[in-house]
Parts: sequence; C-alpha cells; structure tokens
Amino acid sequence: MNNSSLELILRIGIRLTVERQRLNFTQKHVYNALGLGAATLSRYENGHAAPDMLQAHAFAALGYDMHYVLTGQRIGESASDLTENERTWLELYRQANDPKMLMRLVRAFIAAE
Repeated sequence: MNNSSLELILRIGIRLTVERQRLNFTQKHVYNALGLGAATLSRYENGHAAPDMLQAHAFAALGYDMHYVLTGQRIGESASDLTENERTWLELYRQANDPKMLMRLVRAFIAAE
C-alpha cells in the first residue's frame, strides 16, 4: 500500500472516531450494534484498517455521516462554518512540516484524555 493510501486510512479512522463521539456512542455500543469485534473497530479508528462498503453502510445506518468520514467534508460545510478553534487547528495542520506527525500527536493527546 502506498503512503497516500495509508494516510487516507488514517484520516478515515480519525473521522470515524469523530463521528462516534459526535453521536455520543461508546466503542462498545458501536461494535455491538454492527456485530464487529472490539479489535476490528479499534483498528478502524486507529487507522490500521478501513471498513468495506457493507460495513460503511452499517455505520451510516447508525447515524454516521459517511460522506464526512470518506471525504472530510460535511455536505453544505464551508470555511465560514468553522469555529475559531477549528480554523486554528486547520492552520496548524496546513503549516506543519510533517502533517503525519501532527496527526499522531493529536491522536495521542485525544487517547490520553
């Protein structure tokens, strides 16, 4: 798998986590509802694997915004919709010399909370 594919899987994992948190679901709730193993959901959210189309459909049935998960854009979202904190994070990401390292640091910070 090439680097861009690996980066996409990592971003999908981050957005799956964001969606789960937006819906106020625990990991246990999601993997039980989808009939997944805990390790499988963890691999998805940690960017070590990506759900297939049937699993993506099941996530959507739970309320996940799969357009956002796949593209990073919510339908109808624009830069003017971003909060000040979101604009700051976006600017930090864009200015980062190593965006992958920044993403790893953010994921580590989120996991530590």
